Amino acid sequence: ALRFGDGLTSGERAALLEGRSRACYLADDQVEAIAVISEAVECRKAEQAPAHQARALAELSSYLLCRGRYSESRAAVAEAMQLVAGLPESAEVAVVLNAQAELSWDDRTRQLELARATVAVAERCGAGGVEADARITLGEAEMALCFEVGRETLERVVAECRAAGRLEHVARALSALGHLSSRAERPDEAAAYLRAALEHCEEHTLD
Repeated sequence: ALRFGDGLTSGERAALLEGRSRACYLADDQVEAIAVISEAVECRKAEQAPAHQARALAELSSYLLCRGRYSESRAAVAEAMQLVAGLPESAEVAVVLNAQAELSWDDRTRQLELARATVAVAERCGAGGVEADARITLGEAEMALCFEVGRETLERVVAECRAAGRLEHVARALSALGHLSSRAERPDEAAAYLRAALEHCEEHTLD
């Protein structure tokens, strides 16, 4: 569609770019995903749509984080937070808040607070996907602070997201359970969760 999109508005082009960036990311082409979502950010800026620009920046932050480009990831979230400051609650604002929560792993108590706030905003806005993401972030923070509490949260997310068909969220929650079980020096549990995550991804072509 983008190849034939010369007549599109900035907003229309941004929407296609955002879709393509996610597809690239899921296909493990993170470098291309970063380039494409960066173009989407500029389109949203030209469109003068600050909430959508901030959401695209939050997505960019996630991709940068995956590449280990931490300072750039934090800068993208900081810019996104400035853009949504004072804006009414929306799904886009919830995405930005969740990105901020995800980057707060060095202070799990603060991450817990940010994730809870994000869940509340997402619930009020009916943004189910963002709420699921935020609940995974919440579970990660809980699990780091109190293993069993966080595990219960994440296992509940896995079950609910399976039922709702949120396949990416199932993968992320299982991966978090595996990672944090490993950090807690529970190798058998970590192996079981990661095996379940890999099987899920292979079954649904998310590998």
